[in-house]
Amino acid sequence: MGRWLALLSFLALGLAACGTTKTTQTVTGHLVEEGGMSSVQSPVPGNIEIIGGTHTYSTTAGWNGTFSLEVPAGTYQAQGRPAIKGLSGYPCVSQPFTLKAGTAIHTTVICAVP
Repeated sequence: MGRWLALLSFLALGLAACGTTKTTQTVTGHLVEEGGMSSVQSPVPGNIEIIGGTHTYSTTAGWNGTFSLEVPAGTYQAQGRPAIKGLSGYPCVSQPFTLKAGTAIHTTVICAVP
């Protein structure tokens, strides 16, 4: 009897987990510098803000420029600030993007270096 009760409890928990909906979506991306003496995009580490409406979500990009963050569905734009001295004064932005429920998106935050 005890084994059946444990099995039924396990199955009930599994079924409950199948019915849950994810309330946040994944934004992944790269922080890159573009321009200057090079015509290619180079990844840079730094701080990232995902801004939508009145909400701002923050994360960091590693040395390879990659970042990942969970945010609610909505319309956003990403901004960045490189951690490399000499680049921190340049504007770093992505194109605006819209996240829909159950989706993920990849964006590139570009630091335009003259």
